[in-house]
Amino acid sequence: MTKKIKLIQQRPSVDVVFYEPTESFGTLKTEFINAGKMKETITTISEDGLTRSTLAEWTTLDDYINFVNDDRAIENNNLRNSHNETNLISFSLEDIEWL
Repeated sequence: MTKKIKLIQQRPSVDVVFYEPTESFGTLKTEFINAGKMKETITTISEDGLTRSTLAEWTTLDDYINFVNDDRAIENNNLRNSHNETNLISFSLEDIEWL
């Protein structure tokens, strides 16, 4: 069973910078991808440059749970939430599918 989520962020103008993940979060993603627990994420930017969407997929529900509960993911999420709040960037997380 795979787990897919879509992270959508919308900024008020192109002058506002989207949050960029921490290096430790990047390392976590690489570890999961190399172990076959996660696929490469796919990120797109809307034509007007205001919306960034990121699709992520984990191999199993356990892999997803282990990923989101890792201290590096928690720290990154807290930093992203703070950045988004300060810069008026809206944020949503959608469950895409369970297979």
